[in-house]
Amino acid sequence: MNLNDYFDPVSLEKPTHHVLDNHLLFCRNIDIHTPSFPIHDLEKYKVVIIGVPEDRNSINTGSAQAPDKIRNKLYQLIRTNNKFKIFDLGNMKAGKTHEDTLFGLRDILNELTSLDIICIILGVRISSLIPPALYGKTSKRDII
Repeated sequence: MNLNDYFDPVSLEKPTHHVLDNHLLFCRNIDIHTPSFPIHDLEKYKVVIIGVPEDRNSINTGSAQAPDKIRNKLYQLIRTNNKFKIFDLGNMKAGKTHEDTLFGLRDILNELTSLDIICIILGVRISSLIPPALYGKTSKRDII
């Protein structure tokens, strides 16, 4: 499975102010999928960040922007323990329908958890992860 086909690279505006020194920021201590740094060698990572900009079937209009809004604040936090490697995969490309997006997410989660990678999902309602579209080999402990 080529995960580059499932994700758009991370593209955020640079923060206008920094409270911490640049080298202490979370975003300086993780690998980030960008146009010049595609997704590769995921076996080296313990945790991945997945943005799911999906607001179809949601009562929260505009929640599709949630992954980037969360990322913008997350990247400004202090770095993590360097004992485990983190890769931000970017935002998942939306399917033609809400259900298509969930099926794609299921396939991605099954692939990543088969590599013993913990997945942090930004943006999608947790109740969206319950339907049959996500039934499979994914363990609840592997998804945050």
